[in-house]
Amino acid sequence: MQRKHLRSLLKLAAFSLVLALVLAGSSGLAAEDDIQRAMTAEEGLVAAGHPLAAEAGVRMLENGGNVVDAAVATGFALGVVEPHGSGMGGEGQMVLHLAEENKQIAIDFSGEAPSYVPDPEDWDTETEDPGEGEHWRRGNTASYVPGTPAGLAYALEHYGTMELAEVLEPAIEYAEEGFEVYDTLASEIESAMTYMNDGFAEVFYPDGEPLQSGDMIYQEDKANTLKAIADEGIEAFYEGEVAEKIEDYYSPENGGFFAEGDLASYEPVESEPSQGSYRDYQVFTSAPPKVGPLLITQLQIMDQFNISNFDVDDPLYMHLMMEIHNLGLEHYDWIIDPAYGDSPVELFTDSSFAQEMSFKVGEQKREDYVTDQLDNPIYYLDWDKVNEVRGEEVVDSSTLQTVEGNSDLEVSEKESTTHHVAIDSEGNAASVTQTVSWIFGAQVVVPGTGINMNNGIGLFSDDPFASTRIDPGKRPRSNLSPTILLDENDEVFMAIGTPAGGNISTSTAQTIAKIIDHEMEIEEAIEHRRFNRFGNMEDPSDEVVEFLEDRGHSINVIDYPDRSMGSIQAFYVEDGIIFGGADFRRTNAVDGF
Repeated sequence: MQRKHLRSLLKLAAFSLVLALVLAGSSGLAAEDDIQRAMTAEEGLVAAGHPLAAEAGVRMLENGGNVVDAAVATGFALGVVEPHGSGMGGEGQMVLHLAEENKQIAIDFSGEAPSYVPDPEDWDTETEDPGEGEHWRRGNTASYVPGTPAGLAYALEHYGTMELAEVLEPAIEYAEEGFEVYDTLASEIESAMTYMNDGFAEVFYPDGEPLQSGDMIYQEDKANTLKAIADEGIEAFYEGEVAEKIEDYYSPENGGFFAEGDLASYEPVESEPSQGSYRDYQVFTSAPPKVGPLLITQLQIMDQFNISNFDVDDPLYMHLMMEIHNLGLEHYDWIIDPAYGDSPVELFTDSSFAQEMSFKVGEQKREDYVTDQLDNPIYYLDWDKVNEVRGEEVVDSSTLQTVEGNSDLEVSEKESTTHHVAIDSEGNAASVTQTVSWIFGAQVVVPGTGINMNNGIGLFSDDPFASTRIDPGKRPRSNLSPTILLDENDEVFMAIGTPAGGNISTSTAQTIAKIIDHEMEIEEAIEHRRFNRFGNMEDPSDEVVEFLEDRGHSINVIDYPDRSMGSIQAFYVEDGIIFGGADFRRTNAVDGF
């Protein structure tokens, strides 16, 4: 695959100007004119949810660090400058490619349910009125044991080259010296006033009023917590005074579910990533309890179709992709915490399974995507154009194994999540997704720590028979899908990921296809309008809506751009040049050299 990159290099400045103009006219999005959304680099690059976070990672690379040093510095910095989307009180997953060893690693730092969570039968999922007290979605009944500090520190210790104190310097600087509140942050602060505790108000509502865009924000307690980690190691968070403050605030005596020692017992989990393929590329993405295997299912169903024969704006292509997204995610309930059961990862990442699933795509939208068994009879409606662009023939479905699933009722993480990617001069790559679940998580800042806590309890099910039922120590299923693609020479081609809850895998798959199949330059692929499997579409034409509704889809027209459709950070490498892009749907930026 070759692109004509001369015009890409010439048009970057013009592209940035266009994005600035679009942003300035878009409700709820940052309007900063000087954010760098796309660039080329030769030695190293970081794309992240805020310019200061990208700068933090690049600072590590310029100081001789490797990609893990950069990714960890960026991850901690995001918790300061993008507190509504991530932080020390949250969770995430990191996927790494280590070039010299040709080794791929997934580091899971999901949150864990604390010791005293009630039995599902006693779980209060109905309380919504803030006048009735805090409930499972906000307040100190909403949080599980955070994993982000442990996960980042683990990655640094095992695969980085710098000391923890070095990579924490930018985050400490931003928290202590402050930074300017931007439009998106100001909007999210104002929306958080319903449930916020006193610790939250002290940081984000000084003098009783919400911080406004252009104000300076200072996070002294957060800076002190980061300094303690820098001086004493990660134990300062999980075993020291910080842990005591968290466990006390979340203790049963104060209405929470944490026991003494819940933080000290937390450990991140290293595993092999979920692995599949797309076209000529190897794909590595998140492992359970994240739903990366189902992103691979979608990509490998897409691989059965020569979708480059479609125009990317063809409504028939949109129908095809929506059906693929639905098929790829129909076994969502089968992903589970490995400590509590086995997910059929090998099946979901098997190209034979994808080949069978591709024959379920028809001219009309399927009425039911839920199956009791994976060996349901396949069917294919005679659809001339799809048949024309279909790839290889499928294998006999009798070769596939059968497993049984279950159905969960759960709340997906919202568009508060954040993502960053990084690459260094040695060809090592990182793709990292972090979250606090909903906007500002539980809307709780633990007093004296500056830590805004997650509300990940909402990711569990209140069904006592569900695979994600609430149990102490369990890690919930979530949509995080940080992804890396390698070429036929086992060299990194792309790193990509996004926030967006249930839209994470669909927005990621669409962007991968735009770069590989439609040969879009990275900024064009990221900027292009998106849609999801439920029929939400960024400002489609009337003709597109009519076409899709005629085929059984219920279309919901949303604004373009819309943050719910994700916030892609990505790069690809071609002829030794790194092409990086950061989504203009939020306050994202790319930096490098």
